[in-house]
Amino acid sequence: SKSLRKMGAAVTVFEAGRGPGGRMARRREGAYQFDHGAQFFYGENETFLREVHEMRSKDIIKEWTGTFGSLQASGDRSVFYPEDTRTPRYVGVPSQSAICRYQLDGIEVRCSTTVKELQWSGGQWHLFAQPGTPGAHNEPLGSF
Repeated sequence: SKSLRKMGAAVTVFEAGRGPGGRMARRREGAYQFDHGAQFFYGENETFLREVHEMRSKDIIKEWTGTFGSLQASGDRSVFYPEDTRTPRYVGVPSQSAICRYQLDGIEVRCSTTVKELQWSGGQWHLFAQPGTPGAHNEPLGSF
């Protein structure tokens, strides 16, 4: 969405959840919060790494330098197998959802909206919401 906007496109993001993020959303339980979907990310594509560098320079993300690995349990014993950590892993600050907020800055976002149908009519695509979406009627959500 950010790249489309940079090219001059009018962008609207339709999000089925209460807020943007999906697998990068933060969960809160009482005084605690955690990223329950994508705990971290890494990149290898040069174009993506440029975006990573930009987000690091703006303190949207930081490198996660923790110990990574897997725990194998067998009976009453558990063995930790460390993973290769030469590829930097990153996390959003203060949570993964910070990345989504940054990417959507200045872009119209319609939360709690599920697009159910696209119809081609009059030389345009028309988007319709799933019934039960707040404000959804027989009118299109938008056209392009």
